[in-house]
Amino acid sequence: LSSVPDEGDWRPLLFIMTDGKPSDTLAFSEVIPEIKRRPFAKVIACAAGFKADASSLKRLTDTVVSLDTMDSSTFSQFFQWVSATVSANQQNNDSALPPPPAEINIVI
Repeated sequence: LSSVPDEGDWRPLLFIMTDGKPSDTLAFSEVIPEIKRRPFAKVIACAAGFKADASSLKRLTDTVVSLDTMDSSTFSQFFQWVSATVSANQQNNDSALPPPPAEINIVI
């Protein structure tokens, strides 16, 4: 991947979802700068469930959300929000996120 998108190209979004923490913390630490140098419009990480380590994800991106429950309704709401985020990014070509539904918590 080139580090600079061509004129008129959409900058991709990167969504990461985990229900745990990195099993290889050294490899995770080494890949963080590589991901950050890529031309993503936004990197969005999701900590799914009570065992997910949001602090590791915060090292990768400032945009971390959490799902406290792992039921089908919560997952459905999350993926609807992901779809709305992708759609909004394609229409505006910016990194603004639509507000998440109540089932999704923003990690500060």
